[in-house]
Amino acid sequence: MNKYELVLLISGKVEKLISGFKGKVGKVDDWGKIDLRYKIKKSENGIFLLLNIELDSDQVKKLHDKLQTDEEILRFLLVKVD
Repeated sequence: MNKYELVLLISGKVEKLISGFKGKVGKVDDWGKIDLRYKIKKSENGIFLLLNIELDSDQVKKLHDKLQTDEEILRFLLVKVD
């Protein structure tokens, strides 16, 4: 499995989503609820999370596609950690 960092701006929980792609969630850094400067998907605030995850490379595209279409995910950034 490869290691990745995932930064999310969400309005709900995400650990269950990662496990659904046979991944493992390591350290979770909760940056808290933050008021947005402008609305994103009609939301005025959101919860920022930084997750260290392990995921098979064949599951990355599937996770990315799911994050793009999930209404609870306002924004995200998924990067591979060397």
